[in-house]
Amino acid sequence: RQSVTVAERLPLAVYAYIALLCLIWFPMPLLVEPHNPKLPFIQLHYWIDHTRFPVYEASYLMQVVSSFFFIFISTGMDCFFAVVMIHVTVQLKLLIYRITEIRLRDAPAVAAESEARWNRDVGDAHAEMYKELCLCIESHQKILGFVKYLESVMNPIALTQFIFSVLAACVTLFQETYNPDISAVFKCASYLPTPGAQVFLYCWGAHS
Repeated sequence: RQSVTVAERLPLAVYAYIALLCLIWFPMPLLVEPHNPKLPFIQLHYWIDHTRFPVYEASYLMQVVSSFFFIFISTGMDCFFAVVMIHVTVQLKLLIYRITEIRLRDAPAVAAESEARWNRDVGDAHAEMYKELCLCIESHQKILGFVKYLESVMNPIALTQFIFSVLAACVTLFQETYNPDISAVFKCASYLPTPGAQVFLYCWGAHS
């Protein structure tokens, strides 16, 4: 139940943080310098007349909408992999519980259960325990097969995510250090937890 609660609340917490970050980040140029039109991320080239009506508004809207969808898709994929790793952990815990519950029981109870389950009489408690152990081994093999498949899928994605998160953190720290604009510094500081949180999701999900 605890793992299910974590799997349900993790995406909600991440999306709530991203939504709060977007509410702070996107209107920042309009609030800090309302008389000097600037875009949230990349500024237009000097040879583009951004004072014309549709140019600045369309560029601002395009950057906001595209960044919003990109951030939510990226973090959604990270949350998906983290939840899948939590699911695998729960399956392994259930398997451990099944193995610890294997006991030698009395033959009449085993025979009755076997007759109801397989429609045949098995009077040997050792045979019943052996069957349960075989089922546990089969489940373990299936889980390991899924883990190998998940690893093959996640390896390039996690490596790419780690590289881009490190690059984003380095570029953000560089801009925060040398940029005299206080609004840009605040935006960079508010963005810094995002790449770290994405890498943390993979590490935390793997060790859960």
